[in-house]
Amino acid sequence: MDGSQPTFPHESCDQAARHFQLTRARVTQLMNLTLLAPDIQEQVLFLEAVDGRVPMSERDLRTIVRHSQWEKQRARWDRITRGSR
Repeated sequence: MDGSQPTFPHESCDQAARHFQLTRARVTQLMNLTLLAPDIQEQVLFLEAVDGRVPMSERDLRTIVRHSQWEKQRARWDRITRGSR
């Protein structure tokens, strides 16, 4: 890295927020997405918009990441994705 971007986890959320001109709360929300079960993260990476509609909001993902157990995350993911079909 060229040193212009924060390197996690060595720098604080405060430093990252200042660097990216975001609030600390927003950085925390985004970093929490890394707590999603790996298979859910992979599925999120391959989501595609259909007819200009985003298939899932970041807010939806936050309702999933609230669960620390991956099994509960997967159950919530299934409920959300089944409802969007």
